[in-house]
Amino acid sequence: MLRSSVTRGPRRARSCAAIATIAAPLAIAALTALVPRAAAAQDGYAGCFIESYTPDGMPNYNCSNRNRRGPAPPPAPDVWGAIAVSGSTLMSFDSWNYKSEADASKAALARCTSDAHASDCKVVLTVADVCASLAISKPEKVYAIGGPGGAANFTDNNAILHCQRAGGHACAVSLSFCADGVRHVLNMPNSAPAGRRQ
Repeated sequence: MLRSSVTRGPRRARSCAAIATIAAPLAIAALTALVPRAAAAQDGYAGCFIESYTPDGMPNYNCSNRNRRGPAPPPAPDVWGAIAVSGSTLMSFDSWNYKSEADASKAALARCTSDAHASDCKVVLTVADVCASLAISKPEKVYAIGGPGGAANFTDNNAILHCQRAGGHACAVSLSFCADGVRHVLNMPNSAPAGRRQ
């Protein structure tokens, strides 16, 4: 009589359990043999990343970014400027070359309230170490800020464009300054004209 080579029932379950009992310690032993090598390799490699592996499974570390830190924080601002506008008269006033944001804001606001004789003056922009512009379209009572930017001619064009996008049809630059009091201009050959094309 032929016997079947396939095991069934409880005998099969016992043989699978036996294999698992033997295989599990072998797998754990293999992993623990690798862990000390990997851990030892990582001890001196803080800030590195694994680039590839050698044929025997050891990592190749890339430490080119090890001593690099994030970008340096920006320097403290040297000079501040501000723009104040009266919404009722559309008169605008600027201040520049102040040592603090608060001083620049106070100066622009004081000039606006005294010279425009308006009680609705408000500071619409403060800048540090850069340029800014303000464009106004009086018929539509629209004003817009250009900047902050590194060159006054760029902030002028930006202010006109924002004024036109806000619905102004007679937009013109009413204020343009750089916080240090010097008008910084960047000459670009073949630059496009300011604002919309006519």
